[in-house]
Amino acid sequence: MAVNEQEYAELILDFLDSTYSVEPEFNILLSVKNGNEIGDYLFFEGISMSGDRPHLTKEKIIERIQYMIQTSPF
Repeated sequence: MAVNEQEYAELILDFLDSTYSVEPEFNILLSVKNGNEIGDYLFFEGISMSGDRPHLTKEKIIERIQYMIQTSPF
């Protein structure tokens, strides 16, 4: 079953929501791949989990996924 951009955005936001309560605060490099192929990244972002929540919305994540699909060298 293929996952669409909306579903990927929701999964990413759910993952981030689950990590906000982790102590100590940390930085992550989150990459989401489409399938098992080498490369084929849909989302690739460094995120600081310190202080306020990252300012990522579902719409921003979808924009970044669309950008990666169009421009990724992978």
